[in-house]
Amino acid sequence: TPLVMSDDAPQEQENPASVEATEPKDETAAQALKSEGNQLYKSRNFADAISLYDKAINLCEEPSTKSQCLGNRAACHLSLKDYDATIRDCTAALEIDPSYVKVLMRRCTAHEALGNLSAALEDAKKVVSIDPKSGEAQGIILRLEPIVREQQEREKAEMLAKLKELGNTVLGKFGLSTDNFKMVQDPNTGSYSVSFQQ
Repeated sequence: TPLVMSDDAPQEQENPASVEATEPKDETAAQALKSEGNQLYKSRNFADAISLYDKAINLCEEPSTKSQCLGNRAACHLSLKDYDATIRDCTAALEIDPSYVKVLMRRCTAHEALGNLSAALEDAKKVVSIDPKSGEAQGIILRLEPIVREQQEREKAEMLAKLKELGNTVLGKFGLSTDNFKMVQDPNTGSYSVSFQQ
């Protein structure tokens, strides 16, 4: 008997995300969507602006347009205090245009909000290397440098304390302790020399 397909057989539905990903590139449509997203951003309608930037990113042909859309979407995420998404979009935009100062500042702000002060400081320094007149970035550097330095010193002291504890555990089996060793830091290089003392 021949196999007959009936009309009531379940049909596979296309996944809208996969359809969107395979849309042909259309720079004019991408620019229009970006402009609409910008208007929504200005009216503080961040969720709808994000949706339009998503569509524009999928249609972009020009790397500069894609970078701008990613940067604008990052601004929306930042306004919504979604700092992880802000960092992801900023990083993607910076892969296209590493000298995009606004995006570096957005990522700096997001890093600082998440407590990633070293990363925030690094972004602020990149901004100053691109735009030495950036007062905002210079202010961030002045504010964060001493905090980051103190944080690094505290982390170093904690690590040395843990190493000393581990060393005492091992050396204790031989009747020694880390107190039998003196560490002296070379002020020129920052490296340490170790000497044994009874």
